Amino acid sequence: MFLGARMATALGQRLKKGLAANGVGQVISTIIGLVSMALFVRLWGIDRAGEWLVLSGIPAQLALSDLGFGTAAASEMAMRVGREDRAGALRVFQSAWLFVSSLSSAMAVTALVLCHTLPWPTWLELETISDSEARWIVTVLIIQVVAQQQLSLIAAAFKSDGLFSRITHWENLQRLASITAGATCAIVWGSVLAFAIGIAAVAVLGNLLMALDLRRLRPWIKWGWGQADRDLIRTLLKPAISFLLYPMGHAISQAGTELVIKLTLGPAAVAGFRAMRTISRVILQAGALLNSAVWPELSQALGAGRRKLAEDLHHGMTQAALLASLAASVPVLLLGPLLFGIMTDGQAEFLWPVFLVLGLLSLMNSLWNASSTVLVAVNRHQRLTLRFLLANVAAIGVAWLLIPWLGLLGSAVALLLIEAAMAGYVLRASLELLESSPSSWLTGLRGNPLRIFRRTAEPQPEP
Repeated sequence: MFLGARMATALGQRLKKGLAANGVGQVISTIIGLVSMALFVRLWGIDRAGEWLVLSGIPAQLALSDLGFGTAAASEMAMRVGREDRAGALRVFQSAWLFVSSLSSAMAVTALVLCHTLPWPTWLELETISDSEARWIVTVLIIQVVAQQQLSLIAAAFKSDGLFSRITHWENLQRLASITAGATCAIVWGSVLAFAIGIAAVAVLGNLLMALDLRRLRPWIKWGWGQADRDLIRTLLKPAISFLLYPMGHAISQAGTELVIKLTLGPAAVAGFRAMRTISRVILQAGALLNSAVWPELSQALGAGRRKLAEDLHHGMTQAALLASLAASVPVLLLGPLLFGIMTDGQAEFLWPVFLVLGLLSLMNSLWNASSTVLVAVNRHQRLTLRFLLANVAAIGVAWLLIPWLGLLGSAVALLLIEAAMAGYVLRASLELLESSPSSWLTGLRGNPLRIFRRTAEPQPEP
């Protein structure tokens, strides 16, 4: 009885701390999205701000060069820790670190060579940023992306052993310091390149501090490659590559859509669309507050065979996602036009039809994103990520066809089609993995929203 109560308390406390950390993070993300956009427009004008948004999306493709190993390692490490196999978790960590560091370094060097040899600035038809400055901006952002790849492994180690809230606080602090440093550099020197240098410098320094903190708190997690296992790398390769498709889909969704808008409607339209999308995504951010905190708990529960606990966590988190998203939609709709005016300095037109469609797709995304945590927690997400990638690629083509007829609304409608298709598929797949049913899930939606923090975590059976 005492052990079960103690585990229940520990589980509830971890989820509450994770929720609080995510809440702070979402507030920071919202502030950064609103303030940075307004800063860009006021410092550089709406056209140059739009071109910065396009440039900043280019190095995001390099983030995919870790082949998703950081995310796959997080789930595998948590499942092994759930079985009290920390030696196995260390092998996963060092194997992933060796693979990611080697591959990302090679890809970064290749990207830097291409950045300074190919005439890609001409292809983008930049009007306010010179070719030389564009090349150096992307160079600095490539360095930042390499740092982010290391952060994915540091975060995996923190999350696998009950330190989710701590790494989330670290990441929140790093993002806040990064945008502050970038803004300071941009104000002092007045250039887009100075902003990029500021955010990249903080990313590198933050990683070093987090790695030192991890070593202090979890001495069993050691850097190096002595425990790296080639067979383990092969085992992780399939789920890792599948994880790769998810950020690739997001990169296509943002960078691809904005590039189509830029080429058809101009850079000012990019800034307007980004502003409306940023505001509407507050709905999604509210719904995602609990997802990443529940993720390692699901990995540990399913790794240890506690399927009933996993089912309760899934039903509770999807209910929380829906309620939080619906609650957030009210202030978003009321304050949307005001925030848009602040972000764009009145230099872009607020379009209610576009904004409403973006809000609806954020609500749908919130639901299936919460449910998909079950699949990614045990590296069973291969079909999910492939469908997501293909849907986003198709959406770019649909947007290209619809924009000439509907303007920015065409892009929003194309993205909405993705969310509608994904929501039905993901919920069905997650329930099948949990051996649950739609009726059980619907019953869970009517339960006490706070029960997820009170769920008793069954102790593992004694040997």
